[in-house]
Order: sequence, then C-alpha cells, then structure tokens
Amino acid sequence: MVRTNAGRKEVERLIRSGARMQFLTLEDLYGFCDVVFFPKIFNKYRDIICGNEPFTVTGILPSRMKGEANLVAEKIVQVS
Repeated sequence: MVRTNAGRKEVERLIRSGARMQFLTLEDLYGFCDVVFFPKIFNKYRDIICGNEPFTVTGILPSRMKGEANLVAEKIVQVS
C-alpha cells in the first residue's frame, strides 16, 4: 500500500459500460505518480476526488517497469 499527499492533474473518462473512472497525476516533493480510480471507487469518493480540498490516497502499486508509478486507488480520505 502507498499513501501520498500531493498536487494533481485530472482526466475523467467514460468506459464502454457508461461508467466514469478518473485518472490523476499526483505530484509531491519526491516526484509524480499516476493514480487510477476505477468506477466503483470513483463513485464512492467522487465528492472528495472532484473537490478542492487535499486528500490522501491509499491503494495498490502494481509491479511495473522500473521508474513507473501507477497507483490503483482503494481508499480516499479528505485531509482537514
């Protein structure tokens, strides 16, 4: 599991079923991380993800090529 607090860039997409998912590029002092919010997680945490407040992302970091970071989000918590 990986947790990060960071700045963000958003891309929202529709998948074939018509459900929405979100892709974010998060940036912190250590670098960049792409985050994938599959439809179930996106719908559950939509207000936090689309809001303007900072949030913490917890998820799985699948094994990829060295140097790539793609986090699959599992839980979002708004930082107050």
